[in-house]
Amino acid sequence: MKNLILTVFTLFISSLFLNAQDTNKKNIILGGTLGFNYSKSISGGNGQMVIAPNRGEFTETSFSINPYIGKYLSNKFILGIDAGYAIDVLKIPFSNRDDKATNHAYTVGIFGRYLINPDQKLIFQIEPSAIFQYTSIGSFSSFPSINDRDKIVVGGFLATPILSYSISPKINLIGRFGSLQFLVGYWQLSGSNDKNDFSQFGLLLDSTTISFGVEANL
Repeated sequence: MKNLILTVFTLFISSLFLNAQDTNKKNIILGGTLGFNYSKSISGGNGQMVIAPNRGEFTETSFSINPYIGKYLSNKFILGIDAGYAIDVLKIPFSNRDDKATNHAYTVGIFGRYLINPDQKLIFQIEPSAIFQYTSIGSFSSFPSINDRDKIVVGGFLATPILSYSISPKINLIGRFGSLQFLVGYWQLSGSNDKNDFSQFGLLLDSTTISFGVEANL
């Protein structure tokens, strides 16, 4: 999966630079965003954490990185590809140690952008995208049967609001704030050949879906 993402990303970068002809205009956009989330929760009786001590207290730490590159088709439209990696660590506290499970998610996608007011310093944008994501699920060592979904495979479409601020003609600060998404996929239990299908549609907006970064106009 890592090699596939790297190969696709490298080929796309090469093609964009070969097609960039007018250096006096914006041709290429290159950037990335980072996301971080830490939460401490007490389960109220739902979900897999209810059996933990301290009434189900657990912590979750998430980190994500999302590099991307695109080409200006016009002053208002950008077409590009992006890749992503996210790690999510869940911990259950015990008297003498923490039991934890670590999940890894890899994403590759194609996106378009519509810049609503491209000639302003503060620019509002809408980014529809098509994605494919593979997630490997880690199990708690003390309760392996509770979280033994070996993998999750997802594909779908997202619409993400973006806000960027131009600090110079070449550099923008950027923020992503949630997404409207339609996803389909399956999860598969460890050691099983059975695939369990699912679908999801709705607006997702929480601390894990907010990220900030920087991008360069080349």
